[in-house]
Amino acid sequence: TEAPTLLFNDHEHFAQTQYSNIKHFQFDSTIASALYVQFSIDQLVVANQEKQTVTFYVNRNSLAGPSPCFSSFDSCTTSDTCVIMLDACSVSSKTTFYFSARATSSVSRSVSFSILIQQDA
Repeated sequence: TEAPTLLFNDHEHFAQTQYSNIKHFQFDSTIASALYVQFSIDQLVVANQEKQTVTFYVNRNSLAGPSPCFSSFDSCTTSDTCVIMLDACSVSSKTTFYFSARATSSVSRSVSFSILIQQDA
């Protein structure tokens, strides 16, 4: 498994994945405040093809569990944009969050997506 890509507050990160592959990201929280995470799919308009969908998983202190369950404490599946909000009670001052992305539609081309994390200071 490839090492998670480090994410930073208020910095949008762009990445790609393909069907059945999972890509991991890491965010190290240093303050106890709410966390806003936005996942967006970059849909290429291709005639006669289904929309790409990606499932995003959120975990504290561990990667998404093993296939096929990909355990997590929160997740969303989208072909557009989804947002996960973690309130201040869920975010301690020293918590490592892992975000994992897995293309869930079987279209052969890769899926481009972005992750934006915002944490109040």
